[in-house]
Amino acid sequence: MPRPAPVANPCLLNALVVTFFIDASGKVVHIGVGAQSLASLRHWISVITSGPPVG
Repeated sequence: MPRPAPVANPCLLNALVVTFFIDASGKVVHIGVGAQSLASLRHWISVITSGPPVG
């Protein structure tokens, strides 16, 4: 159930789910807009964690 949003509601703004996938160096490697499937989450976590070591 949506929670009240006293600032957003009068401005007619709706919530938008955005997931940022950030690697160990702090670089955003992907931005997922909307709900992410389990397959998408697993894929991007795999991409992030299988890269070359940082440093």
